[in-house]
Amino acid sequence: KNSIRELLGTGKRFLVASDPSFDESALFASAALKKILDAAGKEVLFWPPISEAFARSYAPILDAHPFPAIPRKIKIKIPKRIALDELRYEDEPDAMSIIISPKAHLDIKDLLIERVPYDMDGAFCFFSDELLLEKIGAPVARPPRERTVYLMHNTRTLAEKVTDIAEAIGIPSAHDPSVSTLLFASLTAETDLLRTASPVALRLAGTLAERGADTASARAILDRTPTPNEAQLLGRALARTTFDATLNARWTFLGAKDFEKTGLSSSSAVIRFLFKKIASVAGP
Repeated sequence: KNSIRELLGTGKRFLVASDPSFDESALFASAALKKILDAAGKEVLFWPPISEAFARSYAPILDAHPFPAIPRKIKIKIPKRIALDELRYEDEPDAMSIIISPKAHLDIKDLLIERVPYDMDGAFCFFSDELLLEKIGAPVARPPRERTVYLMHNTRTLAEKVTDIAEAIGIPSAHDPSVSTLLFASLTAETDLLRTASPVALRLAGTLAERGADTASARAILDRTPTPNEAQLLGRALARTTFDATLNARWTFLGAKDFEKTGLSSSSAVIRFLFKKIASVAGP
């Protein structure tokens, strides 16, 4: 907690990044952390961005207008060999113009326009692989290792760890009902609707409920009853589910006819729903 206080006390701009692969507990925990850091007066860049369409599938837990893509920073470079008489900008009705007055000839092709990353004072990453921070493609410069916090799945839940961060810096928004709802959703997603929760995690769930978490909405989204067509498709997937000891993984397959016969499309929402239900029945 002292390290967290020092990190946040000496920085202004932070990245909150999650694994691009689907992980509901990390999604909700990272969204809660962004709100907490926003309340602490920090500039927070969230990656990967959450679209409005994706947020709607988790309404009312996620905001309708959540975390847009980070704007790309642009740099215009002028060779030092070209002396300048003046460099200024003009505010026009439909544009902002940069006026370059060289002392000698300057051709447009001499100008170099490139994208540059944002400098970060620190990062909170909801994954364990350090190389993934480079692979996810966030338009930021990688902060030093000592200023990067990795939050991963182990004996303590992500909701517990984000709560620790909020308490370490004394953020009142930790008692914000929307933050409590996100943390409760993260906790219930990670513990299979609290079935595998530790005593500490169960106490946190109770505390979050006391703080105003919308527990009913969280449970409704995470434990939605399948429609008859979804149940049929789930049955087909479960019937073909196999455990591969070499890969330490469960896998299954569905063909185009499975979707045709059940009247469903192979949308990302349907696939996420199937993943969750298969894991709940067959195990992670």
